[in-house]
Amino acid sequence: MIQRSKGFTLMELMIVVIIISTLTAIAIPAYMNYDKKARRAAGKTALTGLSAAMESWYAQAHTYQGAAVGNANTGSPAIFQQVVPKDASGSRVFYNLNISASGVGSYTIQAVRANRMAADKCGDYTLTNQGTKGLVNNTSTVADCW
Repeated sequence: MIQRSKGFTLMELMIVVIIISTLTAIAIPAYMNYDKKARRAAGKTALTGLSAAMESWYAQAHTYQGAAVGNANTGSPAIFQQVVPKDASGSRVFYNLNISASGVGSYTIQAVRANRMAADKCGDYTLTNQGTKGLVNNTSTVADCW
């Protein structure tokens, strides 16, 4: 009677290793891209929220000026969260919100990249009081990122 050994051959193990390596090579970049898209969405949502807060400020003060920290016209907002995600600190911050220009009847706000998003192709998001969406320091188009 022929006795068969139990177990796997080296060839079978190598095939499994190759299959797992191939799946990993496909899955990790796809996950990283998904993760960046989620962070971009959070930044754009926060920027839209800051825009709503600016409009509320205008309704009360009849100007967009003075909405930044210390009643300044530019800088970190005093009327809305300053970082994305909200209440994050250190390396967990993906965007810093900023009022880059404000006047009596107009403003421009930004979501400035930070930490892991610093090299993102979409750059820093901008939004004006007229709803004009833009990008700064980007390598991609507004249509691709907004």
